Amino acid sequence: MSRLLIPAGKQIPSAFRYEGRIYPHSGIMLSNGDHFLDAGRELVGFSFILGGDTEVGQGRLAKESANVEIESETWLKFYLTDDRSAKNDCCQFIYPSVYADEDSDHILLVDECPKCWTALGFRLAPAPLPEAVFEDTATP
Repeated sequence: MSRLLIPAGKQIPSAFRYEGRIYPHSGIMLSNGDHFLDAGRELVGFSFILGGDTEVGQGRLAKESANVEIESETWLKFYLTDDRSAKNDCCQFIYPSVYADEDSDHILLVDECPKCWTALGFRLAPAPLPEAVFEDTATP
């Protein structure tokens, strides 16, 4: 997890560069996202509605990502810590952008909403961080 500041006048990135690979926007749409909050209202994860047995629920994002669960073919849950007792805040306002390389990894870009939680319940990643690409193409 890391923070990305989007420069003024820019929209979401068209891709990310990371560890010599390109992660273009995948076209995967997650919606109605919620925060998972621990007892101190610290952010420890996210939950998104899948809406049944979908391509997202059957794809690499759900099946091959660490700390991910699918519940009843309805919820896609991402845990940023080992705390599975966290409570869902039911905000339903998180609509992340999903980026994927050709082989195995994903990057999720999620809007920050500090009014919903008191602090981050995890540490941000150290450098090097994924580099946002704000161009129409994502060539290296």
